[in-house]
Amino acid sequence: MRSTFRVLFYTKNQSIKNGKVPVMGRITINKTTACFSCKKEVSISLWDAKANRAKGKSEEARILNQELDNAKAQIAKHYQYICDHDSFVTAKKVYSRYVGFKEDSHTLMALFREQLESYKEKIGKEKAKSTYLGLVADYKSALLFLKDKKHVEDIALDELDKNFIEDYYNWMLGTCGSASSTAFGRVNTMKWLMYVAQEKGLIKVHLTVW
Repeated sequence: MRSTFRVLFYTKNQSIKNGKVPVMGRITINKTTACFSCKKEVSISLWDAKANRAKGKSEEARILNQELDNAKAQIAKHYQYICDHDSFVTAKKVYSRYVGFKEDSHTLMALFREQLESYKEKIGKEKAKSTYLGLVADYKSALLFLKDKKHVEDIALDELDKNFIEDYYNWMLGTCGSASSTAFGRVNTMKWLMYVAQEKGLIKVHLTVW
């Protein structure tokens, strides 16, 4: 099924200064959204909220609208690229590509591998081998889920949300036939990884709603 895709622009009126307000953008794909600053300002009297652009033919309006049109075209180009190469498309993924985000720097499986190496070095000292082997099994399960359901081998940390975890849990119960205790334990491993990511500054807020 083709995903819904929309880019719109709006102003942050509560941040008015000297008669001007910041211009913001929002990418919407299906039920996912990503908001961002366009790093532009516009005179509040020039902004047309319904048209999502500046009104009139002034130089300020013309230049801003041209920049917004260019941004929208670039975002659409990145959206199409991801659609062509990855069946799992989200607003954050498109935004990340638009701003030049390197996916291998803050991803789930990269962090997972890093923690596995750390545990492996501590076997017999601070960590038991059984704990390490349990994490290896959790890693393989997560990788299989990404390949089977998301058709990718990794995912950006900031794309993990409650829906992702619920999908993973249900996939383990249904497709894999895992016991609920096993599935619950692997969800807890995901939570632990997110706490690690937060401590490392890779994400800002841990999703405690999990």
